[in-house]
Amino acid sequence: MSFFSSTWINGASMSQVVLRAGDIPPSPRQYAVLDSTKLSASVSLPTPTTVKSLADSFLGAVSNMQLSGKVYFEYTMTSGITNSNVMMGVVDNLLDPSTVQLTQFPTHYAATGGIWFGGSFNQQVTGTPLAGQTIAVIVDCDAKMMWCSLDGVVASGDPVAGTGGYPIPLLNSPYYACICTYYTGEEIEINFGATPFVNSPPSGYDGVFQELRTYSDEYSNEYS
Repeated sequence: MSFFSSTWINGASMSQVVLRAGDIPPSPRQYAVLDSTKLSASVSLPTPTTVKSLADSFLGAVSNMQLSGKVYFEYTMTSGITNSNVMMGVVDNLLDPSTVQLTQFPTHYAATGGIWFGGSFNQQVTGTPLAGQTIAVIVDCDAKMMWCSLDGVVASGDPVAGTGGYPIPLLNSPYYACICTYYTGEEIEINFGATPFVNSPPSGYDGVFQELRTYSDEYSNEYS
């Protein structure tokens, strides 16, 4: 028996592959990780989804998959967080985090205590995140809106209703998730959905993944 497998990214159809008789169907979902080919020398990846700062720098990392539709991803402060220079959020496809600091790029990112844009403070989250706490970034790519939450409490507005968020003025799409710390030794883990989220995503929002939907082929003799 053969199978057709179409790759979908949050509902968008990608290229088709054919699985022959005896092939093992791929995992239904392949979640994003951090792109090791676009990584600053000032950070390391202890795991594919963990950033550790090796030097005092605002250089960092981006996701290996583009964001599409309504997405939700979480950052957990795992160790060494001592200051407000913890950054994560959304950048467009022009950012090369190996050479461009996030503070110098027109990007959204959630920092300790709030969401910032282009160096200006915008949205306050409740309290100051500490090691073990989780910041979530909630993005409606079609509406170009972003929200932030700390331990499940949205800073402002309602992502489901599409209100109270902050508009994303980035001109170039697709968007990617971004992350960096500042001081040496700081470490953050990002979860795109490969493991259960700490807090529940808003209704209609999901992680960042490629979905492989497989269909049986009635004419297996033709392809096997």
